[in-house]
Amino acid sequence: GEFVRFNAVCPGQIDTRMMERITGDPDLRRPLEMRIPAARFGQPAEIADVVSWLLSDASSYVNGVVIPVDGGETAGLRTPRQV
Repeated sequence: GEFVRFNAVCPGQIDTRMMERITGDPDLRRPLEMRIPAARFGQPAEIADVVSWLLSDASSYVNGVVIPVDGGETAGLRTPRQV
């Protein structure tokens, strides 16, 4: 049979039109950014880069993984900090 790989990309806070209500309001945006070690929302292209890599031969030995693309938000840092 053909080799099939199963992987998942888990985006964090991404600056998209769907998030405009939050990204356009500093009072809503800042508390979320304070939880992200990268101190910013991600860009759609950053998610696309990971997906492109997973689809390429460069990741041919990667199988069964979950890849968070969230600026470090799920890495355990839960204490808000100043941005």
